[in-house]
Amino acid sequence: MSDTTSPLLELAAKRGRRFGIKAELLIACGAMTVMTIIASLIAWLAFSEIDHAVSRITVSTVPSISRAHAIAAEVAEITASAPVLMASATQDGRAQARRALAATEEKLRALMVELSATDVDQKSLTELQTLQDQIAANLSLLDGVVEHRLTLRTKIARILGQLASTHRRFLETLEPLIDDAVFGTVINSEDVTRDSADRMTRLVDGGMARARHLLEIKAEVNYTAGILAQVATISDSDMIRPLHEQFVAASDSIRRDLEALTDTPDKTRLQRRLRALLVHGQGIDSVFEVRRLELEVSRLPTRQTPTTTARDLAADVNAAHERLLLMLATIIDDAIFDVVISSEQAVHESQIQITGLINDGVGNLRALLIIRAEANLAAGLLNEASGVSDRRMIGPLRERFVAARSRISRLLRQHLSARDFGPLKQISFALMSFGGESGNLFALRHEELEQSETAAGALRKGSEIAAQLGAVTRSLVDGARDASASDGFRAQDAIGSCQILLLIVIAATVFGAISIIVFYVTPWVVQPLVDMTNALVRLAAGDTTVQLLAQHRRDEIGDMALAFKVFRDTAQARSNLSRYFSPKLVEELAHRDQPLGPVRRQNVAVLFADIVGFTRISENQSPEMTMMLLREFHKRMEEQVFSENGMMEKFIGDALLATFGVPDPGAHDAVDALRCARGMHDTLTRWNTERVEVDEQPVRIGIGLNYGPAVLGDIGSERNMAFAVIGDTTNTASRLEGLTRELACDIVISGAFVNAVRRQAGDDAESRLAGFLEGESHTLRGRSKKVPVWTYTAADA
Repeated sequence: MSDTTSPLLELAAKRGRRFGIKAELLIACGAMTVMTIIASLIAWLAFSEIDHAVSRITVSTVPSISRAHAIAAEVAEITASAPVLMASATQDGRAQARRALAATEEKLRALMVELSATDVDQKSLTELQTLQDQIAANLSLLDGVVEHRLTLRTKIARILGQLASTHRRFLETLEPLIDDAVFGTVINSEDVTRDSADRMTRLVDGGMARARHLLEIKAEVNYTAGILAQVATISDSDMIRPLHEQFVAASDSIRRDLEALTDTPDKTRLQRRLRALLVHGQGIDSVFEVRRLELEVSRLPTRQTPTTTARDLAADVNAAHERLLLMLATIIDDAIFDVVISSEQAVHESQIQITGLINDGVGNLRALLIIRAEANLAAGLLNEASGVSDRRMIGPLRERFVAARSRISRLLRQHLSARDFGPLKQISFALMSFGGESGNLFALRHEELEQSETAAGALRKGSEIAAQLGAVTRSLVDGARDASASDGFRAQDAIGSCQILLLIVIAATVFGAISIIVFYVTPWVVQPLVDMTNALVRLAAGDTTVQLLAQHRRDEIGDMALAFKVFRDTAQARSNLSRYFSPKLVEELAHRDQPLGPVRRQNVAVLFADIVGFTRISENQSPEMTMMLLREFHKRMEEQVFSENGMMEKFIGDALLATFGVPDPGAHDAVDALRCARGMHDTLTRWNTERVEVDEQPVRIGIGLNYGPAVLGDIGSERNMAFAVIGDTTNTASRLEGLTRELACDIVISGAFVNAVRRQAGDDAESRLAGFLEGESHTLRGRSKKVPVWTYTAADA
């Protein structure tokens, strides 16, 4: 490279230079600078005239507009944040939203103070301050309403928990009484009809038990329907699990009562209606799961309304409940009627006694069952009322609750006046008190909805105040813009006086710049640089035939052209080297100023490969096909050698010689050579598959590997020099390859090579030598001592 560069540098040094690009560009830039100074002086005169107008705009008009826009933005922030305050679900959330609004209010007050310091209309300023006070008062009202509404919501949640506990204690108190009433009826029946004990027992165990189970089913159905209606409106996800457990217990009770009934068509129809009701509380589509999902979604920043809501399912529950009650009423009436008819037929002689028995025992039992059903209905109405969204729905629910309460009170007075029913009366009145005393659930929910409507009104009023404030700020901005436009017109008049002269100077400057660019910069600077860039791109892409025509110039462009010629010649020499040497050797030669150095002796790994039966293959095909076969073979084998850091020494017809550890020895030369030999066989296997598919004869090769000392150095004349590796190690590798025919194997390696692999591979040596079998020592042609060999056969491996 230095030999090529020196003459070019001497030529560049000998050429004289009249005027360089630097001097020429400095002269052109100086002319442009003079024209620019003249234009700047004219512009300075114009700018001094408009300075006063600009000062008025920046000192008075712009601050007024900026403050007005900022006030409008803060008011918009308050308007957008107020619904967040209203939608707060907890007191902590409300306090956080209120603090954010208070911070925005503080910014608004600060902006009002800044606006009052500018030259703004006092009437508009007073109106803005009034609207600001109204916004503050409206936000305080909204905060108070939301706080009261959240307090009511907390109180309702607490009362609902008490209601559930009281309802559970009511059922626990009522169930033993029902059992005692049934038991008392049976005992009295035995005393009255001792002579017909068997017949009366079947009557009681059959008809009365059926009636009892049906009435219990009705009571549990009302209870489960109330639970499902309560879940659809509940606002606390922690209450869903206890309600679900109550639902499961009630469902199990219904199932047990249903199993106790004898199999009849009525029982089959009742089972279908019961499944239609209870399915709403079971599975992933139940009211419990849908309501839990709704509450979880409501806490997310982005809310997505489910396809089926809990309220939709509650409506389905109500419809299924009403259909079931209609069926139960008919079945219960039929059961009781059957009991009465059977009793009259069985004990006609003792009609008076049996009638008294029925009126007393069954009457009390019926009263207890009705009380349980009405209490379950009342609890369901209270839960439903706690979640309604329309105040008009509270009245009808309360009327239904009052009717249920009245029926319970009447039954307690008429049928259950004994002292044994004192605890039942007490817990019944406690349950009814949730909807009858002051501060009951109906009144609390009614008040909560009123607070929500008040909050909505405050939001609407806040939006109206914000709209009024926006109108005032727009009027301020419009006035400031009018003043700014007036100052702008005065500035425009000042500029007009210098406009013509400035245009003349600018035109002269532009003409001069265009002339310099068109007649000098473009043809003498830009275009040669573009040509140089394109030539470098083509050279980088591998085109070494590219030429530059600027070498005759006596400036920097000419020097660049000479330097480009050096790069092109170097790239062309490197390209020529890569045709005959491995990439590793080419890279080594490219980075050395001298050849590969003096002759030296070092250890190398040598690989010799040859096509088996090549003479027979070439006799059966044309010379062109034979040459194509050799090219394909050499290409694939050469790629494998280069991939394992080897150097392709030479091709000898259908054979090849490759070395590893040249020009500099490495730590894994023998391992690389062994890996290359295996890779050659793998590559040959894939190539043979392709050849067989096109009806061509497969190719087989033999490989010999040896490791040992060799002589490396440059040979040849000064103008035709070559780098060679010679010595007994190379000849032995060739002889080892010849043994592959005699030993009927694919690879033969020497004992010295095996020892080198074991040294270099360490613990991994045996896996590297897998498939190689130690054979007998052989006498090779040209050597007096026998050489220990190892063989490898791909088919056996």
